Amino acid sequence: DYTGTAGSLDFTGTVAGQTRTITVPIVDDNIVEGNETFTLQLGTPTNGVTLGKGSATGTITDNDTASLSIADATVAEDVAGGNMVFTVTLNNAVSGGTTVA
Repeated sequence: DYTGTAGSLDFTGTVAGQTRTITVPIVDDNIVEGNETFTLQLGTPTNGVTLGKGSATGTITDNDTASLSIADATVAEDVAGGNMVFTVTLNNAVSGGTTVA
């Protein structure tokens, strides 16, 4: 996820090759949602300047993953009740939880 932003860039003087940066705040969450893309669009420049490439795409790679693991279990055949208990562990919780069958 990201926080939308707006603003303006000023290029002063007559020196070619000047650069400016645009910062888009990225929000880390724990929702499994896949990669997200957005487009940054430049508006109309002043003083008769034309746009070469007026937009760029940003991609946020989702880092929210969860995994389950199950531990081996061993029990002797002659144990009363005949039950074996396995422990399942959730490694890295994600929003909304998870269910496994």
